[in-house]
This record gives sequence, C-alpha cells and structure tokens, in this order.
Amino acid sequence: MNIDNLTDISRSDVLRALGLGPRASDYMWPALGVFASGLVLGAGAALLFAPKSGAKLRAEIRDELRTQIEEIERKLGMMKTDEDEPDPDEVEMNEEEGQEQAA
Repeated sequence: MNIDNLTDISRSDVLRALGLGPRASDYMWPALGVFASGLVLGAGAALLFAPKSGAKLRAEIRDELRTQIEEIERKLGMMKTDEDEPDPDEVEMNEEEGQEQAA
C-alpha cells in the first residue's frame, strides 16, 4: 500500500469501512412514499378520465362503500357475539372476590 492509494479514499469509503455507510433500507421509506403518492395520483387520474359520468361514478363508489361497511359491521357483529360470552377465568375470579368480600 502506498500513499497515493490513501488520497483516493472518500468520506463514504471510510464510513462504509466502519459499517456506517448508507444501507439499502435507508432508501426504502422514501421509495415507498413515492410509490404511494404515485398510486394516489394514478387513482385520481383514473377517476377523472373514467368513461362514466361523475354522478354515476359517485353513486357506484357510494354503493360499494356501503356494501363494504355493511360487510365489516356484519363481521364485527359476529365478533361481538363472541365477546358477549363471559370468559370462564373472569367469572371464577369475580366469584372469588365476592366470597372474600362476604367473609
């Protein structure tokens, strides 16, 4: 190794040698942000240039949203019925507390 090779070392070379250089994961979040922005802009453009009229398109979107909300409410309703049943461990703990207070 001679002195000429040392003058060609950049700051990023030193940081990379120490394990502090940029990693691929450092670029992931900004790239995902750009991708998400592109999705939103693309969806907006697709809605603007859709072959249906605005009223028909809004009605279709509204109907689809209502259908999805009803489906979610139905699923949550099924989950709620499961939650309404008391947990056997909780019932046992409540009974023990009641017996302690009575004594």
